[in-house]
Amino acid sequence: MTQLREGILEAYTGVVTGFKNTDKGMPPLCVFFLSYHSLTSSPVQLLLAHSSNILELIQRCLADDDRSETTVKLCFGLLGDLADCFPNGQLKQLLLSEWIASDLRNKRGMSQETKKTMRWAREVR
Repeated sequence: MTQLREGILEAYTGVVTGFKNTDKGMPPLCVFFLSYHSLTSSPVQLLLAHSSNILELIQRCLADDDRSETTVKLCFGLLGDLADCFPNGQLKQLLLSEWIASDLRNKRGMSQETKKTMRWAREVR
């Protein structure tokens, strides 16, 4: 189960990273997708519609007592990437959830690399 979750988190990280800063110049694939579906939203706005589901996955992964440190690092990296995608505050209410603040404070037993990722996510959030 851990490997499956880590794979999903890595995939979401790739998708979110690909959508970062797309408003400044859309990649050709995004232009094709938007024109094919005749949508007027930017790719980042399309991602916004799925952000609550991504955050729910992160919450479930962090709540698992058998989670690995890799899972924790991926969760906070993805959380930071999501926050970085929406600097105008579109996710502010979701990112200020108590479970996120609580998990960002809990650093016991984490490696320096994971703590660094957690600090970055806290700053971006």
